[in-house]
Amino acid sequence: MRVSDHSVTVIGLPAIETTCSVGVKDASPKPLPITLAGSPGVSGAGLTSVIAIGAGGRSTQAVKLSSPNHKTLIGRSGGGILVNSVRIGYLKGGPQVSLCLRLHSSLVCGYALSLDSETTYPNLALRSQIMSELSHHERDGVFTLTINRPSRKNALTLSMYEALTAGLKEASERPSVRVALIQGVEGCFTAGNDLKDFAQNPPTGTDTPVFHFLKALLDFPKPLVAKVDGVAVGIGTTMLLHCDFVYCSTRARFALPFGKLGLVPEGGSSYLLPMMMGHQRASELLLLGESFGAEDASRLGLVNQVIEAEELDAVVEARLRSIVALPPEATRLSKQLLKAPFKDQLTQVMLEEGGVFIGRLGSPENQEAIMAFFQKRAPDFSRFS
Repeated sequence: MRVSDHSVTVIGLPAIETTCSVGVKDASPKPLPITLAGSPGVSGAGLTSVIAIGAGGRSTQAVKLSSPNHKTLIGRSGGGILVNSVRIGYLKGGPQVSLCLRLHSSLVCGYALSLDSETTYPNLALRSQIMSELSHHERDGVFTLTINRPSRKNALTLSMYEALTAGLKEASERPSVRVALIQGVEGCFTAGNDLKDFAQNPPTGTDTPVFHFLKALLDFPKPLVAKVDGVAVGIGTTMLLHCDFVYCSTRARFALPFGKLGLVPEGGSSYLLPMMMGHQRASELLLLGESFGAEDASRLGLVNQVIEAEELDAVVEARLRSIVALPPEATRLSKQLLKAPFKDQLTQVMLEEGGVFIGRLGSPENQEAIMAFFQKRAPDFSRFS
């Protein structure tokens, strides 16, 4: 499932009734066309019904579909909310179908996919959860990626890395996108890797979601902005090294606790940090792994500007508008020239870091650190040499 300008695409849904909730904002009530299109060469025979559900949970329209590959529904809005959700019904045991729900002339501002049966289709259930935890949308030339997992301090799973990578790829390929923004929600940027997920699904090589995401950051050709409010831990800090503009609130806290976890730096941080601030300061951040605040991040050159939390959104929005107004090709070429002198070396360092990092996963020191984390105690490395 992915979001583009005014559409949500649900790909490869099996035969099951599912609800795709789409938040739509509009200034005035008007008809809302919803187009359902089967993928090329795929029959729509498994599709039984589509219901557009309006404000208050009332069904605004139910249409039976038997064989056509394409159908348009018209829903009517009220109170500025056009359609709250679209319910799609399938025949049990029907064919795999690829559909596109396109919302015309309206701004898609958020979405989630929930299932009636997570036991029967666990992979799709997981996919729906991922898409609610990582959303993206485009508006006025700005492509926004939002990490939305506040219950876990926006900690990243491997599947969320895949979604981030896909979002960056889409932003890089869309001609209408001038700049991309990465942000968190509810006063938190990201607590870094979800340690439980990482322990259960450790990467076994650099051809894995985490490293694909880091490579996508490195190769992203357009201006990349990060808006940091609250904690930015581990890769939550190292990803900032690949952003062109970083703006943080006064309550932002940063940490690079790789050593404390029995691991090593990643994301090119062992190369970029000494280059930015010198060996001694980089050693303090990477070896001690202590958290530091917004003013220290500014002094060390990690962020462009420290802003009061209540003003952060407005300041970043103004900066995004300024970037959008720049000549796009000249801006891309300038970024390319800025990174060219060290990109090859950085790529090699990231591969070397990745190899050592993977070798450290599951090591005795790493196991002790992870066990201590879940047991809520201080790790004891005294027996190691």
